[in-house]
Amino acid sequence: RSASRPAKAERARHLRAAAQNMADDDAEAFRREVYGDDGGRARDDAAPPSMRGRRLFVRGLPYDWDRERVRRELSKFGEVERLELPKARRGCGFVDYATERSASKAFVALDGRPL
Repeated sequence: RSASRPAKAERARHLRAAAQNMADDDAEAFRREVYGDDGGRARDDAAPPSMRGRRLFVRGLPYDWDRERVRRELSKFGEVERLELPKARRGCGFVDYATERSASKAFVALDGRPL
């Protein structure tokens, strides 16, 4: 059975606060905070390779940025293996990082913040 709404809201507040208080190099600590001591790897092993903690959905991308600008900005956190920018939905997309650590760094740095 799922947790009650107040419990879910409290957990979400806790996770947001944890993300805001951590620097980029604390991405692994953030990952442990969110997914547990194993970093979510037990769950990730059953997922397809592109979804093993390396894929992020990004939104709020400036409409005037081209694909290369988006890739350049997101590469500040690590190597970008794949970038999907659907033409039907401007201002958002999916990014696959080469490592889970890079994806965690990007998540910590960008969560709720504009690029």
